[in-house]
Amino acid sequence: MDYWVEAPSINTHQLDSLITESVEVSNTPVPGKSNVKPNTIDPNTAGKIGWMQLGFSEKQVKSILNYRSAIGGKFKDINHIQKIYIIDSFKFSKIKPYLCIETHGMLDSVASVTPSWKTSKMVKKELRTSLFVFDPNKISYDSLLLLGFHSKQASSLIKYREKIEYFGSSTDLLKLYLYNESDHKKYAFYVQIDAEYLELFSKNNSLKTFETEIIELNTADTAQLMQIRGVGPYYAAKIIQYRNALGGYFDKKQLYEIKKIPKERMDIIIKSVFTDGKQVKKISINNCEFKELLAHPYFDYYETKLLFDYRNEHVKFIYLQDLKKTGPLPDRFINKVGHYLIFD
Repeated sequence: MDYWVEAPSINTHQLDSLITESVEVSNTPVPGKSNVKPNTIDPNTAGKIGWMQLGFSEKQVKSILNYRSAIGGKFKDINHIQKIYIIDSFKFSKIKPYLCIETHGMLDSVASVTPSWKTSKMVKKELRTSLFVFDPNKISYDSLLLLGFHSKQASSLIKYREKIEYFGSSTDLLKLYLYNESDHKKYAFYVQIDAEYLELFSKNNSLKTFETEIIELNTADTAQLMQIRGVGPYYAAKIIQYRNALGGYFDKKQLYEIKKIPKERMDIIIKSVFTDGKQVKKISINNCEFKELLAHPYFDYYETKLLFDYRNEHVKFIYLQDLKKTGPLPDRFINKVGHYLIFD
């Protein structure tokens, strides 16, 4: 037997209501997801809010800002941002349209005075510095950095001015260890020295130099050497280190043999010292060991072997001139090492 069941009636008004409600829910903003188009940001100046509106979390933004700070505070170009480990290629493709490094306006402003042979990279570098008239006897460390000096150059100038002498002309800057002809061509035009200021401080320094005690090189300790104008802990240590290697200085001009002390600095130091030859420690040429003689800065392996071969064959040296019998040793060498040898 067949049964017929009447289909239940459906209230279409309720269905329409459910569909409308579903659409409204789908259009409702979801917390944490922005439905507003992000603003374009400059990655070199954008802060926390700027990066977060691109969809980054607070922790991720912190990583981005730390990276930017670590590379000097600026990205070279947009693609440089891909090097940040939290930004993969997919993420970068999504945010790239909203990144813009603002440099074009700055480059346009200097285009009229920029030689055609300069690249945009060179111009960008110059924009970070500013050339202006300066007095090397007055200028501060920070102002030197603004001029374009790197940190070691700036420190060198300040230390030279404080410990050695003031600058009488622009060419005096060439006495600086890290300042070369190329630097001088760049800055010489902007050097302007205050003559009255220079005269005042030069007089004070000359009085200070006159009152400085003349120091004996072979007995002076680090503290005494640091009283000399131009000598700090590093140079004092170098002077003593070489003195110990030699066994003492017989002539103050031996200071020029020390490496890493510029000649210009040594020219000033040498005026404040003298040597007492009696303080020099001597080596017994007839009784010393091979290693002992070889350890002296004036003897290399070849010269040491010549002397020992002769000594082994002829028993001993009697006079300094006997060193000539060992082989082709120049008179200058023999006279120099003679200050450190004793014949007994």
